[in-house]
Amino acid sequence: MEAMIPTFNELILDENIPFSQSRIWDYQRDYYAKQGIHAWANKIPFYITSNPYIANSYAHIIIRFIQDCIKKNSLDPAAPFYIVEIGAGSGTFSFYLLKRLAGLKEALSVNVQLVYVMTDLIRENIDFSMAHENFQPFIAAGMLDFAHFDAEYSKEIALLRSKTILRKEDNKKGKNPFVFIANYCFDSLKHDVFQVSGGSLLEGLCKLTTDAANMDKDQVVQLNQVKVSFQFQETQLPYYHHEVLNQLLQHYKATADQQYISFPIGPLMCIKHLLDIADNRLLLISSDKGFSKHLDIYQKEAPAPVFHDNNCFSLSVNFDAISQYFKLTGGDSFNQFTEQALTTSAFISGFTFADMQETALALETSLNSFGHSTINNLFLNASFTANLLNIEAILPFLGAIRWDPRVFNSCRDVIINQIRNGYARTSDIEDLKEKMPVIEEHFYMLPKTPDTFFDIGVFFQEIQHYERALEYYEKSIRHFGEKDITLYNMGLCHYHLNQPAAAVESFSAALQQNPTYIMARGWIAQIAAESAQ
Repeated sequence: MEAMIPTFNELILDENIPFSQSRIWDYQRDYYAKQGIHAWANKIPFYITSNPYIANSYAHIIIRFIQDCIKKNSLDPAAPFYIVEIGAGSGTFSFYLLKRLAGLKEALSVNVQLVYVMTDLIRENIDFSMAHENFQPFIAAGMLDFAHFDAEYSKEIALLRSKTILRKEDNKKGKNPFVFIANYCFDSLKHDVFQVSGGSLLEGLCKLTTDAANMDKDQVVQLNQVKVSFQFQETQLPYYHHEVLNQLLQHYKATADQQYISFPIGPLMCIKHLLDIADNRLLLISSDKGFSKHLDIYQKEAPAPVFHDNNCFSLSVNFDAISQYFKLTGGDSFNQFTEQALTTSAFISGFTFADMQETALALETSLNSFGHSTINNLFLNASFTANLLNIEAILPFLGAIRWDPRVFNSCRDVIINQIRNGYARTSDIEDLKEKMPVIEEHFYMLPKTPDTFFDIGVFFQEIQHYERALEYYEKSIRHFGEKDITLYNMGLCHYHLNQPAAAVESFSAALQQNPTYIMARGWIAQIAAESAQ
């Protein structure tokens, strides 16, 4: 990528420095700090790694890893077995994984004291999760703890509830291996850029420029208006003050040619700290946009940030570099066979996947037979669900993605129209009735999240189960507040239950929310006329 020549309106923010030292990373941190939990309100894509299907895959891999450790006498059942999520964000994935882990642990009689730890850089995100109603049963059972953790710099994990500190010196006492999870995390950590040309290693020196109109009191207004460019100059090894990182650069220098190298320095330093905390005995699972092979194809050009919500960005993760890092430190890696929009990789230290047969089988089943990105491309794609024309077709897909509330929300109109027009089979309606509590259990409250309770209420109203419908409309009001359509539907349910006074009260409340609601006014008049007769 050629260096940009600034116009007379452009300001130079950074120049001639490694990409990892650019202030663009500080701008991104500021964004997450300011947005807090609202960063996940339809701004930053995260749903592909936050649904019941991917959580089920992770849960099976983790439980199988624990069973392998038990077989090898590498686990103390009396000591906590920590599963630490780096960058828990909204907490949606954490909730689904906790539910599934608890279910599998009981079903398979795994006698281990599981402690799940949600960590995040942003304090507000952790505070939100600690207070979230969905997590209270896990907190009360001692299965969930929290920590503020900076993925690039923190060298220990201080648990907020138990006051335990997870660090290297304590884990040398022969305690259990760790499981670490990093979803949509590594793509937001610092990267460097290199190029290999003619056997020489060139470092990419970053230049940031933006228009003067994009600045407000020395602060960038919109990060996506910042231009990133690189100039490359030859450099020598050792480049980093870290032997393994230099060995990794030497590997690329020897194996690549006329190719750019996206070097995930932030993720690699995070992994170094995790290995220290776990005393080199861990399983790391990571899902992110990235690549683990075909580097000559994926790195034909210098890496470029992809912006989200104007003020944050991500880069594709070079999972091959992480795999090589684990091999250089005595570990092992498992990468998906097919590169997809979402790449899931697993890394292990203190063991090999060849020796961890249960774990390897779970990885093969979960990642290569029907991977997480495949599920997203098929079942979680809005245009795909729009082509499901009847309940008979919808049911197996809802089952395949483990009764995901958001997929049910997207299919609601088809389901209701099928019932309303008399096309729905009685057996299909009965099957949906049976699974509505499961869909409800998977609901996770976030800002601007769809109202699953209302949609379930509409389903029960359409099949004339008015008492059940009212229960869900009440839950909708508790979570989302009073809305005219919810109150109106409650009025209809009360009317069909021969409760005219309650019906009038609900219709009147709907009119208070929306004075132009003619249908609510009409029902009040009709009930009054019927009462007079």
